[in-house]
Amino acid sequence: MRAVVALLLLLFSCRLGWGAIVRGVQPELAAKYEPNADKKWSCLDGSKTIDFDRVNDLYCDCPDGSDEPGTPACSNGLFYCRNRGHEAKVLSTAFVDDGVCDCCDGTDELEGCKNTCIERNAAVREGLKQKVEDYKRALAKRAEYAAGAAEERAQMQSRLGAVDGDIATAEQEVERLAGEKANLQDSAESRKAARVEARREEAAKRKAEAAARKAEQDAKAAEIEAAAAAAGAGADAADAGATEPGPEEGGEGAADAVAEGQQGSHPHQW
Repeated sequence: MRAVVALLLLLFSCRLGWGAIVRGVQPELAAKYEPNADKKWSCLDGSKTIDFDRVNDLYCDCPDGSDEPGTPACSNGLFYCRNRGHEAKVLSTAFVDDGVCDCCDGTDELEGCKNTCIERNAAVREGLKQKVEDYKRALAKRAEYAAGAAEERAQMQSRLGAVDGDIATAEQEVERLAGEKANLQDSAESRKAARVEARREEAAKRKAEAAARKAEQDAKAAEIEAAAAAAGAGADAADAGATEPGPEEGGEGAADAVAEGQQGSHPHQW
């Protein structure tokens, strides 16, 4: 069976020519699966150089398994499913030619596999369409949220503007009240100063009145002392006149004169 598979692979390669893509090779590595002028080929890890016709001959020559991308000969090889019309796939070469169709295009098996990529892709397309619809709904919801957010942002900005206006008004009111307070303080200071000045003037007035009363009392006292002194002097003179000897007829006249002089010197009744 192994010889038959190798023969089929050889015929397949000969029919396609060396320039054809080697079975199981990934497209990005296809350029590395070309023989040199001597129809030799080097393993991808550079460990060995073999005849190019030993690629995919069901015998693992390269340690990295790169010489058997289309057979299960190497346990560490990789097989590429092209799966046209569906999604490409890379699987272990251990699943190649095992009788199980792993690739939807059936290329992992030389026979017995039907290409189901279109059918599988239809289901995938339905799933993708559903995802697209979900995505559209999500976008619509996002747009709705964005519009709501924009409206909310506009309202917030409007409210912020109103708050800023209220703050400015409040600041003006604070400045006005501060001015009124300063004026009231100035007025209070003025009234206080006026009251102090009034009390000072009142005190000065009372002091002046007290001084005037004292001066008046002092003047009265001086007047009284002067009167008393005058009365004392008159009494002394009367006493002196009464003791002097004189004619008898003249004594009564002199006494009367002294009496009249004493009455004249005391105009007030004490």
